[in-house]
This record gives sequence, structure tokens and C-alpha cells, in this order.
Amino acid sequence: MGFQDKMVSFKRRGRLRTKIHSKEAQALKAIRIARGITREQVAPVLERGRQAVERYENGRADLDEQQVKKLLRRYRITHEEFKAIIDGKQQLPIRHARSVYKTTRRDPKEYRRYQKEITKEARVLKVMRTMRGLTKEQTAKLCGFHPSCIDHRENGRTNLKKEHIRKIVHALSFTMEDFYEMVEAPILRTEVIEECKAILERIETSKLNAVRALLVNF
Repeated sequence: MGFQDKMVSFKRRGRLRTKIHSKEAQALKAIRIARGITREQVAPVLERGRQAVERYENGRADLDEQQVKKLLRRYRITHEEFKAIIDGKQQLPIRHARSVYKTTRRDPKEYRRYQKEITKEARVLKVMRTMRGLTKEQTAKLCGFHPSCIDHRENGRTNLKKEHIRKIVHALSFTMEDFYEMVEAPILRTEVIEECKAILERIETSKLNAVRALLVNF
């Protein structure tokens, strides 16, 4: 048995509306589900959002001829096959709509953003930023990134891609030669300075004066 036009009722802006749910729209929805394609995957084809696709499929909005052709190409269905499906002459495999969206849930801690792996490259990028006296947000703005991107990269919560490294390095007015030189260095100068500062903050004043005298002589 094929598809038939039917009336659907829905609320829009607080008013109850009635509209014809075309057999074409019903068939397109059935084809999408049978193909295992999500609405999110269909949306770019129509240059619309997921909710727009839902409205088309449920009869609350209409598709024009060009949009139907785009969907048929996406579903790899010919016009003749589409007509046969509407008339019930060609059957689709039965598949529940929810199966399209079924995913295996993972432990959130397995995702990369919950793991910390601070590489030497990430440490060098942080050193370069501090040498320029910039905040993470300021650096992200220079690179055209989201404000949290620099923080995630410096703290090892995301993988560093070569193109991102290059973009950050150049935004901080360094060269890639500077970057590789610092990566290959056995120790990073700024990290030593930070460690020394932390030590100085913990020692007694009498010892601090002795350290000061020693540093002055250097």
C-alpha cells in the first residue's frame, strides 16, 4: 500500500492550524529513515536547519520541486523509483525512526577534552604567549579561535594540529624556526624562572637575602 495525502493539525504562534501532509513528504521521510540518514545530515543539502527538515517531513511546511530533487539525489533515488515508492509498487525496508539516532554512549571521561596530556609543543606555545604578555583570550582573538581554544591546547585537553600550531606561532609574531628551536631545547627558560619564583616565595627572609646577594654577583 502506498502513501496518501492526509490532514495534520499543529499549533503555530499559539493558533491551531490544519494543513495537508503530502504523500511526497511522507515518502521522503520514510526513504531517509530506510537509508539510515539523520535530519542533521539532510539539513545542509537543503541549506536549512534540522528543525526545518522536521517541519517538511511532518507536513508543517512545503518543499519545492528543486528541494525534492536535491533530496532524491542525496538518497540516491531516481524519480521513477520515488513514484513507485509513493504508489506502493516498491517497498522500503522497515526501520524504526529512532534507530537512525541510536548511538552507543561512552563514558565522558573517555573523551579527549577530559584527558590531560601536556606535550612539549603545548608548553612551548604557552611560553611564547607569556613572552608576549598576552592572555589566553587575547591570543585566541588574534588567531580567530574560540576563547577557550588556547586554554584547551595549553592544558593538553585537545590535540595540537600542525596548522593550529603554525597559526598560533605566527599570531604571536614568532617563526616556526623559533618554535622548533624551543621544542628541541632541553629546558625552557621561562619554566625555570617560574619554578625559581615558586621556590623564592616559600623560603625564609634571611635565606632570601642570601639568594639575592648571590644573584646580584651573577
